[in-house]
Amino acid sequence: MVPLVFARTGIEVIKLPTSALKQDGKTTAVWVLDTATMTVRSQPVEIATADGNDAVIANGLKPGMVVVSAGVHVLQAGQKVTIYKDKAAPPTAAKTSATENAAVKEGMPASASPAAK
Repeated sequence: MVPLVFARTGIEVIKLPTSALKQDGKTTAVWVLDTATMTVRSQPVEIATADGNDAVIANGLKPGMVVVSAGVHVLQAGQKVTIYKDKAAPPTAAKTSATENAAVKEGMPASASPAAK
């Protein structure tokens, strides 16, 4: 995930694709990957604004958190996932990309992005 600085305020925020967002009752949340256990947990977030197909996150995420951005509707708290690496991607492109793909063990794709400040 690339940091975003609002030009008017100079404040750094996190930007995610809207596909990463889900509703937990009346709260907006995202799935965060625990890389130690390779499981997901729901994390409430506060949205500052929308920017096309992206949401600017005002609160709820810290730099370094890995957020699932696809397939969020099929995940459950504590579900194990694996990081998916595209075999067709050249090795150098994988190193420069800020986004990694994750796949749920049942085969449902879920894209994961590390949160950056």
